[in-house]
Amino acid sequence: EGRGSRIRLNCPDSLHANPVPIDDMCVMAVSRFACPELSASFWERACLANPHGLGLMWFEGGEVRHKTTLLYDADTVQAWLRAVPEGTQRAVHLREATRGSRCVKNAHPHVHEAPGLTVALMHNGSLPFLPAQEHEGSSDSALLLREWLLPRLCDKYSSAVAFSACWRRALQELESAWPQKNRLVLLNHLGEWDFLGMHEGFWKGGTWVSNPRAAAWL
Repeated sequence: EGRGSRIRLNCPDSLHANPVPIDDMCVMAVSRFACPELSASFWERACLANPHGLGLMWFEGGEVRHKTTLLYDADTVQAWLRAVPEGTQRAVHLREATRGSRCVKNAHPHVHEAPGLTVALMHNGSLPFLPAQEHEGSSDSALLLREWLLPRLCDKYSSAVAFSACWRRALQELESAWPQKNRLVLLNHLGEWDFLGMHEGFWKGGTWVSNPRAAAWL
């Protein structure tokens, strides 16, 4: 599953202004299984370092599935991961708020659901080319979906092929301006996964982890 890593190409220097330090980022993990390489103690430390929202997304039964909460611990994370059918790719996100308020609307994934178009995204980092206000739904990750990505996707598609072409164009444009130290995981209603900045994370067995600081928790 997935389209592989869509790494950053030529990013304008202006997009690197005031980057968030690497230790001040969220943590994501992506796996086709329940992240068996990551222990309970790993998730305990992840929850302590990233206490501002837990989210999970996966594709099942022809639909994007997702859920979020502000109340969680390591047991919650592991239970959610185990509840997804084995062999089904899943992405989990633990938020450390850097932009936007600490509320469930700013927990990841951010999702747009409409007839014929579903897009879910998880983001790790800070996007200085997007504004953010301190109210619900105002994180840079939420704005990336609402103000940047959705306007570039056509309202109606004659076929899945037509949507995929529009999707690819939008991601190519985003890739060309993607800042360093940012990772993005995307899932759409066709079950297509895409990644930006995946090379800046690390692999532990069959699980990809977005934030290098998390290697110390293994």
